Amino acid sequence: MNTSQLSGQRRGSSRGVIRTLFLVGLLALAVSIASSGGVASSVGPDATEIDRCMEITEPGEYVLTEDLQPSAPENLTLDTGTYPESACIAVNATGVTIDGQGHEINGTGAHANGSGQYYGVRIQNLSASAGTDEASALSASITNVTLTEWSRGVYSYNSHALLLNESTIRSDLPGQTSGLYLRYSDNATIRKNVIDGPSKGVGLLEASHDANVTDNTITNTDIVAIEAHGDRLLATANHIEDYGGSLDARGFYLEGSADALIADNVVLDGYEGIAAFGGPDANVKILNNTLRGDHAAIAIDDRDGNLPGSATVAVRNNTIDEFDRGIEVQHRTAAPTVVDNDVTNASVVGIVTFGGSDHGLVESNVVTASDAGIQVHSNDTTVQDNDFSGNDRALDLRRSKDSTIRRNDLSASQTVGAYLLGLNSGTVLANNTITDSNGAGVEITVLNDDASDVVLENNEIARNQAEGVLVDNENELSEPGRRNPVIHGNNISANGAEGIFDGDGINATYEDNRIANNTERGIYVRGYARNATVRNNTVLDNGGVGVQVGQDPSGGVPNATVVDNSLTNNSDHAIVIEEESPDLLVANNSMRDHEVDLRLHHAGGVAVRDNSFETGIAFGVEDGDDYVHDMSENAFHDGSALYYAAGDTTPSVPDDAKQVIVVDADGLGLSGLDVTTGEVPTGLLVATSNGSSVEDVSVTGPARQGVRLVSLANSTVDGVTVDGARRGIVVATSP
Repeated sequence: MNTSQLSGQRRGSSRGVIRTLFLVGLLALAVSIASSGGVASSVGPDATEIDRCMEITEPGEYVLTEDLQPSAPENLTLDTGTYPESACIAVNATGVTIDGQGHEINGTGAHANGSGQYYGVRIQNLSASAGTDEASALSASITNVTLTEWSRGVYSYNSHALLLNESTIRSDLPGQTSGLYLRYSDNATIRKNVIDGPSKGVGLLEASHDANVTDNTITNTDIVAIEAHGDRLLATANHIEDYGGSLDARGFYLEGSADALIADNVVLDGYEGIAAFGGPDANVKILNNTLRGDHAAIAIDDRDGNLPGSATVAVRNNTIDEFDRGIEVQHRTAAPTVVDNDVTNASVVGIVTFGGSDHGLVESNVVTASDAGIQVHSNDTTVQDNDFSGNDRALDLRRSKDSTIRRNDLSASQTVGAYLLGLNSGTVLANNTITDSNGAGVEITVLNDDASDVVLENNEIARNQAEGVLVDNENELSEPGRRNPVIHGNNISANGAEGIFDGDGINATYEDNRIANNTERGIYVRGYARNATVRNNTVLDNGGVGVQVGQDPSGGVPNATVVDNSLTNNSDHAIVIEEESPDLLVANNSMRDHEVDLRLHHAGGVAVRDNSFETGIAFGVEDGDDYVHDMSENAFHDGSALYYAAGDTTPSVPDDAKQVIVVDADGLGLSGLDVTTGEVPTGLLVATSNGSSVEDVSVTGPARQGVRLVSLANSTVDGVTVDGARRGIVVATSP
C-alpha cells in the first residue's frame, strides 16, 4: 500500500494565524477555479488536498490540487500484487466527497508500463470481512474530475448513493474498458458527465438498483453506452452517439431490469439503440427518445423469462430513423404498449410483435418509407389508428390469433397494402384504409392446410394497382384445412385487376361488400377454391364479369353459393359459372345492364333459382350434360318468366315467358308457342332432345338469336318463325 496515505495537508489545521490572513484569498481562488471550469465547487475550504495517488480511509471532503499522472503501476495506491486491479484513488471509507476542480487523472503511464487493468477511482470496502451487505457499503461523491486512459474510469463495489457529477471520462485503451462500472451499488446518481471512447460507457451491474443516469454525453463506445442489470433505473436526457456498429453493440442494454424508465434520450449511430432483454423486464417504459442507427432502434425480448407474460413494456413517443427494425417486441413480453412513435426508413420493418408478446396495443404510430409498416406475429394484439402509409407493404400479419387491426391507414404501399400469411384465426381487420398500393390491396396467402382464417370488414380497399383482395396459395395444394376467410362490408373499388380474386380459399365468405369500378372482374373465385359463399354484395361498373366462378385445373369450383347479390352494368356478364361445378347455387340475385346476365360455360348441374334477370341466360357447352341444370322460379324484372325445363316432354310454357329453354327431353312435343323476348341471348333454345317435334312456334323481339336448335336427331321442325332478332334460326347437330 502507498505510504503516502492521507498525506495531503488539511487546510487550516496546521496554519494557525495564516488561515486568518489568507482566508479571503483562498475563497477568491475557489471562486476562480469554479468559474474557469464552469462547475461550482462541491467541497468547503477545509477539504483535504490530493496531490498524488492515494487511498482514502477517512470520511470527509477532498480536493485535487493538480493533475495526476502515475507513470507505472507501482505509483498507484494499492499494491498490485494484492490488488491486480489497482487504482490511482482508492476510496475505502464512507461519506467521502471528492472535487476534482477540473484536474485530470491520467492512466496512460500505468497501462503502458503494466499488464493489469487499472482504475482511475476505485470505491470499495477493502476490509477482509466486507461483502455486499448494507453494513459494508460505502458512499462517495465525485465531481468535476477528468479520468483519462483507465480500464475503468470509476469502479464501485457495494456503494450506496454514489454521485458522479460533471466529470469527464475518456479512454482509447484496447480491450474491454468502462467509463463507470458499478457492482452491487444502489441509488447511484450519474449526471452531466462526458464519457468518450471506452468500450462500455456506464455499467450498472449485479443488483445496482435505483440508479439515476441523467444528462450525460456518452460517445464512441463499441459495446454499450449504458448497461443496467438492476431495477428501477431512471435514464433521462442523455446524448449517446457512435455506440458501435458491431453485432450486439447497443446504446442502452437492460438485462432483467424491472420498473425502468428510459426517456428523452438521443441515441445515434450504432447497432441497437435500446435493448431490454432477459426476464422479467417488468414495467419498462421507453418514452420520448430520438434514435438513429443500424439494426434495431428498440428491441424488447423476454426470451429468458421463466413464465409466459413475465414482462410489460410501454414504448411511446419515440422518433426513430434509419434502422433495419424500428420497434421489435419478441417472445414473452406481456401486453406491450407501442403508442405515438414515429418510425422512418426501416429497411425491414417499422414495428414488429412476435410470438408470446400477446395482448399488446399498437396505437397512433406513424411508420413510413420502410419495408413493412408493421408485422404482427403475436396473438390478441390490437393495432389501431396508426399511419402505415408509404411503405413497401403496410401490414404483414403472420399467424396472429384473435387480434384486431382497425382504423389504420395502410395506403400507398409499393407492393401490397396488407399481407396475411398462415392461420390468423379470429383476427379481424376493420375500418382500415387500404388504397393506392402498387400491388394488391389485401393478399391472404394460404400455406397448405395452415391457412388464413381472418375477417375483413368495413375497410376501404380502393385504387390499388392489382387486386383489391387476393386469396392465393403459396405452396402446392394439400388437403383442405381450416381457412374460412370472411370478407364483409368492404368498399372494394377502382382497383387495377379484380375486386376480389380467390384462387385458393376454403369456406370463404364474401358478403355485404360494395365492389365497383374495378378494371377486371368484380369477384373471381377459381383455382382450388372450395365452398365459397358470395352473398348480398353490390357489384357494379366493373371492367369484366361481375361474379365469375370456375376454371379449376382439376374441374369446377365445388359447393359455391352466389346468392342475394345486386349486379349492375359490369362490362361483360353479370355472373359466369365455368367448368363442372358440383353443388353450386345461384339464387336471388338481381342483374341489370349486362349483355348477358348469366352464362353457364361448360358447367352442368348448377342450381339457378329465384333470380331477377334483364338479359337472361346463355350457355357454353362441350356436351349435352352442360345444358342440364336445376332451374326454377327465375323471372325478369317486369315479372315475366324465364322458363327452363329439363326432361319434360310436354312443358307448360307461361304465356309471358321472355326466354324459353327446353333440354334433355327426347320425344318432346312443342307447338303453338308465341314467345315475345327481351334482349336475351336466345329467345327459344331446344337442345339434346331427339325424336322431338317443334311446330307452329313464333319468336318476336330483339334477341341475339331468335331460335337455337341443338342435337335434335330424328326430329321435326315446322312452322317456326322469328321476327326482330339479330339472327333467326340456328340449327346445330351437336353441342
